[in-house]
Amino acid sequence: MIFSEKRNPCEDLRCGPGEQCVISENGKGYVSAHCVCPEECDNFGDSVESSPVCSNDGTDYPSLCHLRAHACKTKRNESVKYYGKCDPCKDFVCSAGTVCKVTVDRRAECRCSQQCAMHSDPICATDGNTYENECLMSVSACRQDNEVLIYHKGRCKEDNPCKLIHCSDLETCHIQENGTAICRCIQYCSPITKPVCSINGKTYENECVMRRSACMSKIHNAVRYAGPCGFGACAGYDGCRFSEICVDRDGHPVCQCEVCDSQLNEVCASDGITYANECKMRHESCLTGKFIYQKYSGVCDGCINIRCEFYSICVSDGAGSGSCRCPNQCANDNSGMICATDGITYPSECHMRQAACQQQKFVMIAFRGSCDSCSNGPCLDGQQCEDGICSCPSSCPNATENSTVW
Repeated sequence: MIFSEKRNPCEDLRCGPGEQCVISENGKGYVSAHCVCPEECDNFGDSVESSPVCSNDGTDYPSLCHLRAHACKTKRNESVKYYGKCDPCKDFVCSAGTVCKVTVDRRAECRCSQQCAMHSDPICATDGNTYENECLMSVSACRQDNEVLIYHKGRCKEDNPCKLIHCSDLETCHIQENGTAICRCIQYCSPITKPVCSINGKTYENECVMRRSACMSKIHNAVRYAGPCGFGACAGYDGCRFSEICVDRDGHPVCQCEVCDSQLNEVCASDGITYANECKMRHESCLTGKFIYQKYSGVCDGCINIRCEFYSICVSDGAGSGSCRCPNQCANDNSGMICATDGITYPSECHMRQAACQQQKFVMIAFRGSCDSCSNGPCLDGQQCEDGICSCPSSCPNATENSTVW
């Protein structure tokens, strides 16, 4: 008996992004093929098919099937960038005093865990900073992924080589073996996929890679919007100011500061301040117009055991010491005037916090708007005056403040 070999009909069919070729038979021996989107994604336990994947646009998916289903639905050409999370440190909890670092093979590890004694044995390091002891220098270097060595024993002198040169915001000073100082670009960026579209129209793996590239090329660059270039209404749009992001709103590009959630994933920024999360840091940069970037994950060195009161925040000097300072960047806070519990109307919540800190008194927001806005009619017990109307509060403020910027 001779069998005729049938040609696979899928060979002649070209499916779109995420689609799969399915062969069907009509019962009369006629075979046909058509492209379909995945409808259900089975769980195969610990197999690769059911493992989390990171797409080329920086999106996490529970499995390769889920990525294909989304690509098929949106008609976008998505592919696997990595098996595993885009940011292995996301939701990875480290104990106090340690920070999460992504290894070269993309594993999350808690590092920089040296428990430093607070004895004073000052050293001047090759980054031009004075550290109270060698241990604090090592921890700081670990957190910043920066090579820092002992330059000499004792505090840095006034003729410290790093005092004689000026490095840009993207560079750090490094004292060489011959005693001369140079400005160095970022040496290492974690293999994390958080694509950003820069103002030069290029997509970078993450913001660190963008800053490193800009530094090495001696050009100015900044994030235009989060995500790869070339998608949505923001593609090709360059009308946003520094640190603003472009948002696709009903098919139109809109510039705004990022809206952040209250998730606690602390980061230490280049201004020496600890922010509740990376988004809060970018939001502050947008409000103040200052170039602020993440130095490392976790609380800033020197601020771990410092508790600041009356709305003050802990600011690290970058050499292992921290101090509490009052808010001083209120000019760009356009959130609107508020009436505080001291009966004073402030231009914004930031101005209230600034005054409370300077006067060392505990003041809270009584309601938003002028204190005189409900003067014609007293509110009942428990009610607040908002926009001239007495209403019950919808949320309760925190009674305490810590040194993290929320």
